[in-house]
Amino acid sequence: MTGCGRYWLGKQRCGQFISLLILVTLCFSPLAYSKQKSRGTPPIPPSDPSALTGPVFGDLPKGLPEANEGALEGGETGTIEDASAENVLPAEDQRDDGKFNVPSNGPPSPLFGAGAFTQQMLRFEEFGPDRLENRMHARPQNWQPLPAPADPQSSPDGLDGFLSQPIWPFPTQDANTHDLNPWEFEIEAYIGRDLHSPPAEGRPPGQGWSHQRWNEFGPAEYYQTATAGARVNGGLRDARQMHGYDAGEFGPGGLYHNTAGAAGFEGTTSGIEVKFHPDMPIQDHTALWTFDGTFPPKLLNVRYGQPSTDAPLQCAAYRRGGKPRFRGAYHHYPRAQRP
Repeated sequence: MTGCGRYWLGKQRCGQFISLLILVTLCFSPLAYSKQKSRGTPPIPPSDPSALTGPVFGDLPKGLPEANEGALEGGETGTIEDASAENVLPAEDQRDDGKFNVPSNGPPSPLFGAGAFTQQMLRFEEFGPDRLENRMHARPQNWQPLPAPADPQSSPDGLDGFLSQPIWPFPTQDANTHDLNPWEFEIEAYIGRDLHSPPAEGRPPGQGWSHQRWNEFGPAEYYQTATAGARVNGGLRDARQMHGYDAGEFGPGGLYHNTAGAAGFEGTTSGIEVKFHPDMPIQDHTALWTFDGTFPPKLLNVRYGQPSTDAPLQCAAYRRGGKPRFRGAYHHYPRAQRP
């Protein structure tokens, strides 16, 4: 696939260290998919960090590090038990006859008095693309890095300002191993040890993890977001909606011009809180993450023939049984055929 990849702005440990974000940048090539049939890739030299080293048959060699080493640091015990420390249902209440009863063996979530069909459904909010204009790879003027949070259990301020800036660092074919994680010192203070050159990007280094056919299908557009803890929508993407809140049912007088079904939400999502019903509680940033950290849910419009990168997976604090998962849904909307 052609694209500019994934940029990480922090390091997340399931269950406790919930403030750090993942900056997700998706890029698209303007050329047709039909021109991208595989022509083969050059072999990866043995000296490359992504070179194959297996397979290994039989028992694994002795002395290998634990597979999840470093994944559960910074909690009370530094073990997997920390990930479930704040679960509403203790482990013993999630089982029947000693076995887990999917999904959690617990009672249904409370409704807080909310009735069926008593709220307006939130419509998708488009990300909106940007052109990748900075061909000189120069740092944009007045560009500012994302401020670090006040503590590991808080979200950083200024996310909208950061996301409204042009993309930086500029996307590269191979993983960006030059720029380091901007929150290196905060992470080291939290986990209590030094990090070894923590990268600012999520891809591993080496040719095996590079973007394919970069010189033929370089990125031309990008969408920039972050998976972040729940927060109030500040209207960051109002101007990026294709309808502009001025056409069709999204225009004045239309069914969806008021985005939340309450006074003050005409032609804007600014002020929408992260809650599933007006009678339900506001979701805490330690319990729910979304794209931009906001409601409504986000929509990424991509045309057929535009290859793109996928979003990374990451886990956050979770307050029920089981493990949190991050999912995206893909739909296609074909045009009607002419007779």
